[in-house]
Amino acid sequence: MTNTVVLDTGALTAFLVGSDGQAEQIRTEAASNRLAVPFGADLQVSGLLHTLVQQPGLLPEAEAIRALELLRVMQLDRHDTMPLTARTWSLRKFLSPYDAACAALAELLDAELLTTSPAFAAASLSCPIRDLRHPAGDRSLNVKRS
Repeated sequence: MTNTVVLDTGALTAFLVGSDGQAEQIRTEAASNRLAVPFGADLQVSGLLHTLVQQPGLLPEAEAIRALELLRVMQLDRHDTMPLTARTWSLRKFLSPYDAACAALAELLDAELLTTSPAFAAASLSCPIRDLRHPAGDRSLNVKRS
C-alpha cells in the first residue's frame, strides 16, 4: 500500500539537487510513497535554488535549471492552501506561513512530514515528523498525538 508523505521546501530541494545520504533517503521515500506539497512549493523551491546559485560554488545554474524541469514533470500532489488557512494561522508563532502549510497539509492527510528544518520541533503537531538532518536511528521529532 502506498502512503502519502509531505515534503517541506528543504526536503523537496534536496530531492532535486542533493547528492548526499539525506537526498538519497528522500528519493527512496519518493519511490514508494505519494508525494504531497502545498501550492506554492514550486516558487519556494525556485527561491531556494536561486539562493544556492547566487552562492559561489554551491549550485551551478545549469543544475538549477535541470532541477526546475524535473520539478515541473514530477508527480507531486499539489494541494490548495485555502483549506489549511486556519491551522496555518494557529502555527504562526512557531513556523513560517509556508512551513505551517506543510504541517497543516500533513495533519489533514494524516501523512508523515519529511523535513530538513529544525523549526518543526517547536510546533505542537498531530502528524509524524521525520527530521532528515538526524542519523537514521534518531529521525523522529516529538509528536503530540490528538
